[in-house]
Amino acid sequence: MKSNKYLGYKAFALLALLALVSSHSAFAGSISNCTGGSGDYSDAPSSYGVACHDTNRWQQLGNSDASLFGDSISTNDNNNVGWTSESAPNAVDSGDNGVSWATSTDGITWSNFNQSNDLVQGEFVKFQVDVQRSAEGNHKYDEYKLWLDWFGNDTFNETDVVMNGSWMKNEDSDGVEFTGTLTSNFYNNDLQAFNSPDEFGSFFSNAIQVPINSILGELWMRARVICENSLNTSSVQLLATGYYHQGEVEDYALNVVNKVSEPGTAILFSTVLLGLMLRRKKHA
Repeated sequence: MKSNKYLGYKAFALLALLALVSSHSAFAGSISNCTGGSGDYSDAPSSYGVACHDTNRWQQLGNSDASLFGDSISTNDNNNVGWTSESAPNAVDSGDNGVSWATSTDGITWSNFNQSNDLVQGEFVKFQVDVQRSAEGNHKYDEYKLWLDWFGNDTFNETDVVMNGSWMKNEDSDGVEFTGTLTSNFYNNDLQAFNSPDEFGSFFSNAIQVPINSILGELWMRARVICENSLNTSSVQLLATGYYHQGEVEDYALNVVNKVSEPGTAILFSTVLLGLMLRRKKHA
């Protein structure tokens, strides 16, 4: 006959198991490997590979002018501010608001940053990445990265990277380290320093010349932001595809047009001028 003490241990183990199952029920619907569930997914054609994130709780692209509230692995509340919760890749995403670009004919005079500027072969472009983050968090930095498929290979790889940077948790967006103390300031054990209270930053790429032989028409670009702790030991490099717990992915279809050559412009001007001369001669 089993002792009461043994039965007590068995009952305790059963209760612990039930509690564990119950605690994991909150994970239902969250993503873990880009195969489905509620989260943020990439929107580019499937040939580019799928990228996905489970929560924007600590960092996202764009500026929502509000605190970060998003689905997380323990709370699937669909209360996202900044990105739209999806259940599969290649869906229309209205939350792509973190990247804009300016263009220039000479690399000196620039257009305004927006998401509708056409890129011109042989001319220049630079990118602006907006990052919103939480002032809390025990990680060293948030990383952002952009890939652009200039030549229509229908994939993203490291030769396609046009911008990559890190925003340290104890620095503002200009790289100035926070040295003060605030009543509610978060002490970061990973950095052994207080996190900066600045929660929004804009970062800019260098001027990039659009390849003269880039594809014309639709050109896909991918942007991601992640927490440094989301990088795992098997890949310390932020990749264009795959799952990261924290952060966001945004895909953009840019438009590339052909540059009007100077000889062509000169010929057009000469033709118009000749027509005006002949017209005047006719009416003389």
